[in-house]
Amino acid sequence: AATQSRFAASGVDLESRCRVVPGHSGPVYSVALSRNLQHVLSGSQDGSVRLWSWHQAAVLATYHNHGYPVWHVCLASHQSHFLSCCHDGGLRLFDTQRLSPLRLMAGHLADVTAATFHASDAYALSASQDGTLRLWDTSASSCV
Repeated sequence: AATQSRFAASGVDLESRCRVVPGHSGPVYSVALSRNLQHVLSGSQDGSVRLWSWHQAAVLATYHNHGYPVWHVCLASHQSHFLSCCHDGGLRLFDTQRLSPLRLMAGHLADVTAATFHASDAYALSASQDGTLRLWDTSASSCV
């Protein structure tokens, strides 16, 4: 609100210049944009990940399987799977068509703060506040 009032005072109308898409009940920590610009994933302090239709400005699915803040989200190259990084030290693999995780990769001793898929999507690399990086086989949920 303070930012909007600063811009309004200078004559800039933020609402007419950019799409505002409300939805989470807490701060949003991470976003991922699909290559075709059709979909967006967002991870939030409210413990959820949301899949959005960007053009419709509408939520398509909400994934509530975290219980803690979601620090980071990452789309696979084929865009039907994604990773979520959580406060509980877990890395979750989701299929966008299912509301519950396909796999939970556990092993970090603190919050998982970032992750990325290998180009083949067969592996994922995660980073944690425990000071470690871990490479995961996404089909076996095992650290390699």
